[in-house]
Amino acid sequence: MLVIHDDIDLAFGRLQIKENGGHGGHKGLKSIIETVGSDDFVRLRIGIGRSEDNIGVTNYVLDQFNTNEKKALDRITERARDAVVVTTCKGAKEAMNIFNDKRY
Repeated sequence: MLVIHDDIDLAFGRLQIKENGGHGGHKGLKSIIETVGSDDFVRLRIGIGRSEDNIGVTNYVLDQFNTNEKKALDRITERARDAVVVTTCKGAKEAMNIFNDKRY
C-alpha cells in the first residue's frame, strides 16, 4: 500500500518516500494505521512547510495556497506522479534514491 500525504515538517514542495513508521501526530495517518492495524506501508510525503505567520497548524493546513505556491503546484504534482510510478514499478528503495533529494 502507498499512502500519499502532506507533511508540515518538510519544506514546501519537497518529496520524501518512507517505509513504515508512526503517524507523527498526522491524524490521517493515525486513522489509516488504526483502520489497517499496521504501520507497514510506504508513504509519499509531500512537504507543505510551516506557517511563516504563526497561525495554528489546523488553520495553516486547511488554508489556500499563496500565489507563489500555486505557481509551483504543477511541478510538484508532476514529481509526485513520477514518484508514485517509480515506487509502484521499481519499489520504494529505488524511489527513495531518486526522490529523497533535499534539493527539491
